[in-house]
Amino acid sequence: MPLADVGPSLKLISVSNIESGTAPMTRPVRFPSIRVSAAIMAALLLAAPLPVLAQDNALPAATVRVDPVIEQPMDATVPAVARIVTSTGGGIAAQINGPVDEVKAQVGDIVHKGDILATLDQDRLRFTVELAEAEVATAAADLATARAEKQQADLAFARLTGLRNSAAFSQARYEDAQTEVLRTQSEITAAAARLQRAEANLELARLDLDRSSVRAPYDGVITQRQAEPGSYVTSGMPIVSMLNLDRLELEADVPYDRLGGLKTGAEVTARFDNGETGTLSVRAVIPQENPLTRTRAVRFAIVAGPPVEQLAVNASAAIDIPLNADGVAITVHKDGIIKQPNGATAFIVIPTDDGGYQAALREVVIGDSIGNRFVVRSGLAVGDRVVVRGNERLQPGQRLSLPDQG
Repeated sequence: MPLADVGPSLKLISVSNIESGTAPMTRPVRFPSIRVSAAIMAALLLAAPLPVLAQDNALPAATVRVDPVIEQPMDATVPAVARIVTSTGGGIAAQINGPVDEVKAQVGDIVHKGDILATLDQDRLRFTVELAEAEVATAAADLATARAEKQQADLAFARLTGLRNSAAFSQARYEDAQTEVLRTQSEITAAAARLQRAEANLELARLDLDRSSVRAPYDGVITQRQAEPGSYVTSGMPIVSMLNLDRLELEADVPYDRLGGLKTGAEVTARFDNGETGTLSVRAVIPQENPLTRTRAVRFAIVAGPPVEQLAVNASAAIDIPLNADGVAITVHKDGIIKQPNGATAFIVIPTDDGGYQAALREVVIGDSIGNRFVVRSGLAVGDRVVVRGNERLQPGQRLSLPDQG
C-alpha cells in the first residue's frame, strides 16, 4: 500500500547527503496514524485478559493469634443507688366523726401496737351507748311479755280443745282462742326482731365509743401530727402519720438488662450512708417498667445491717448488683470483637479438609464487661477459638497460620 495513503508525512535529511556535503534533499516519509477507531479499541479491550480477582482461598495465609471462648465464674457486679422505704406507713385516720379531745402522740415518739395516739370527744358517745342499752332492755321486756301472752293463749286453747265433745263447747270461742295463739306467736317474732336490732345498735354505739380512741395499728415512730385538740375531724381524716421501722426495705430502679442477676431471694451487698455495710435479699421485682428510663423497681429486704434507729426513710444506700444469677458466664476476649455500626462480629478458627485452618465470620451479641473480656449472649460457644491478633484485615474463608498455637 502506498505510504502517501497511510498518514501525514515528515521531512527527513538523508545521512549520505550530509556526509557528502551536498545540499540536503528531502522526501516525504509517512508513519501509521495514532488515531484508532473505537471499534478497534473495543476489540482490543475485549481480547485482552481481565485481571483475576483474588479468591479467599487464594489469599496468603494470615498469621494470627487466637484465644478460646471460656466459661468463667460470674462474680462481677455493677453499682446502683437504692433508697430506704417502708412497706408499712402513712396516716393514721379517725374512723368516726367528732371533735378532737386530745392528741397524745408527739413527733418522734416510738409507739407500739394498741397505744392510744389521740382521743375524740366521748361524752356524746357514752350517752349513745346508754340509750342503746335502754333500748335493748325495753326490747327484752317486750319479748318476755309476748312470750307470757303466748303461754296464756296456749293454755286457753288447750282447755277449749278438751271440751270439743261436751255440751259446753263453743265453736266461736274455740276459733277465737286459736286466733289468739297465732297472734301471740307473731308478737314473739316481732319482739325478738326488735331486741336483735336494739342489740345491734348497742354494739355500734360501743364500737363508736371504742373508735373514739385512735390507736397505733403497728409498732412504729410518729413522723407528723395532722390534728390538734379542738379541731373537728371526719372519718378517714388523718390525725398522725407514722412509719413501721420493723418493715424497712430498700428500693432501687434497675435497668432492664441488669435484672438477670436479681432473682427472688438473691443476696446483695449494701453500703449505707453511715458507713456500715449490710446484706440485702431480693424480695420482689416489680413488673412495671419506666418507658423513659427502661428501669424497673426492685425491693430488697434487709437481712443484716445497722440498727433501724440509725436508718431513715428516703436515705440512700449503694448496692452491688450481680451481673449473672447463675454465677457463671460465657466470655470472649475483648480483642476478638470487631465493633460494627450495626453490631459486633468475630472471626473464629475452623479446620479445613487438608488439615489446615481458615477464618469464619460470626455475628456476636455481647453483654457486660468483665476485666478484659465481654460476656457473650449469643453467637459463640464455649471452646470456639477467636482471632484476637491479625483480625483487622482478615477475610472470611482466608487461610490461617497459627504459630505455636496448634
